[in-house]
Amino acid sequence: MFPDFLGIGAPRCGTSWLWENLRWHPDIWMPATKEIHYFDRLAKGCSGNVFQKLFGRPKHSRMWRRWIRKEWGKLRSDFDRQRFLWDLKYFFGAYNDAWYASLFAAGRGKVTGEITPSYSMLGLKDIKHIHDIMPEIKIIFLMRNPVDMVWSFIKLTFCNLLGNPVSAISLEEALKRAGLSGVALMSNYARTFKNWLTFFPEQQFFIGFFEEVKNDPGDFLLRIYKFLGVRVSREYFPGHIRQKVASSPQRDIPPELKKHLSAKYYPRIKELSLLFGSYPASWLKEAEAILDEPGVPVAQYG
Repeated sequence: MFPDFLGIGAPRCGTSWLWENLRWHPDIWMPATKEIHYFDRLAKGCSGNVFQKLFGRPKHSRMWRRWIRKEWGKLRSDFDRQRFLWDLKYFFGAYNDAWYASLFAAGRGKVTGEITPSYSMLGLKDIKHIHDIMPEIKIIFLMRNPVDMVWSFIKLTFCNLLGNPVSAISLEEALKRAGLSGVALMSNYARTFKNWLTFFPEQQFFIGFFEEVKNDPGDFLLRIYKFLGVRVSREYFPGHIRQKVASSPQRDIPPELKKHLSAKYYPRIKELSLLFGSYPASWLKEAEAILDEPGVPVAQYG
């Protein structure tokens, strides 16, 4: 009972909005927990061992404990038997392909899927594993101007996760977070696409852009419905289709940081423009306008 589709990211590109809205379609079943994190945690050597989850010191073990407290707190206040049984399986099951497949058993008869943006950072070995067990899987990959994506990530980690006010983000702090190795991977959309394309044919991909979600979410959802092979109708839209989901605090990116990131990501944006045209072409024009100052030719960045 492997899923029919995977949302592989990228982070901060509208994946939470997509998960929230796809769940309303009667032909689609998705876990109540958005991000399963099976393949990326498997790649890091996580075993799913219960003792490790409850008492281990690694970061992923601490994350499990926070997640367990959060989810079980919900159960105490609003008990749902089916959710309780699913949580038991998810939190305490052994990590293997059979366990992963069993998480989608409740969606039998429907189109099932999950969205874990961290899958965009997987290497070839891990993507091959996915292909070995799910060769027909449909893949949804959303992108956003990497300059805006990284700024959104900075705000999320500094404010939402650490509880700091958005006004406290200094240029030094922003540059430090922008330089993290994980940020380099999650913002390298061309790498993600090429890695997955190594094993999956292009017709199994849905490539979307953050601007499409923002500008016309209804049309975007209809195209996703068609791609997934479910009934295509606006009657399945939730009432909050234009509502932001998991958004970071509001604050415009500081000009100095925007110029720095535009220079840093210029080669990648240029490559994306050649690969996809469309919105990446507008990202390229924006970057060139920011970098095109007297005495500083844009060519030096590419």
